[in-house]
Amino acid sequence: SLHDALPICKSGRKSGRKAASTAKNPESNRQYSSIYANNAKGTGHARSMLNSAQAWSAKKNAVGQWMQIDLGKVKSVAGVVVQPRKGAGQYVTKYDVFYTRNGKTWYRVKRSFTGINKESRVVFGKAVRARWVRFVVKKWHVAISMRADVFFGSSKGGRKSGRKSGGKSGRKGGRKSGGKSGRKSGR
Repeated sequence: SLHDALPICKSGRKSGRKAASTAKNPESNRQYSSIYANNAKGTGHARSMLNSAQAWSAKKNAVGQWMQIDLGKVKSVAGVVVQPRKGAGQYVTKYDVFYTRNGKTWYRVKRSFTGINKESRVVFGKAVRARWVRFVVKKWHVAISMRADVFFGSSKGGRKSGRKSGGKSGRKGGRKSGGKSGRKSGR
């Protein structure tokens, strides 16, 4: 059975859960589908770490743009944290989270998540074992921009918290990102 993600309360704890530690993955461990103005990682529009001076901003505002974090080794990921671009009113309003242990077989966390104009934290119903985590954009406000990371934790049970990507929507397959969305565009 697949599990939905649940919002985490403001204190950073969900009833009955241990406090989760937020990762501080450096820019060198991040990849992007595209970068506005082709900035080098760690500069300009390629600064996606939490609390960075700006954010990652995609070169094009298009569904399916993504940012990815390499955790260095397989870890238990309990959820994600997303922030808007600093001081610009640009942010992702809807995204999917994909994860993989081996870089080949990707799974999508069961449901899409909502971004807002301030930091948002989401804890998954069950932690996932992952080395790479990818945020795939579905909708945005003004322009695709985000700062993000994961937080670690564990859960009981060994069930997967996602769907394999690349198949048709339905019981066995996952969804590919793409399609039309009601988004605002502009930079």
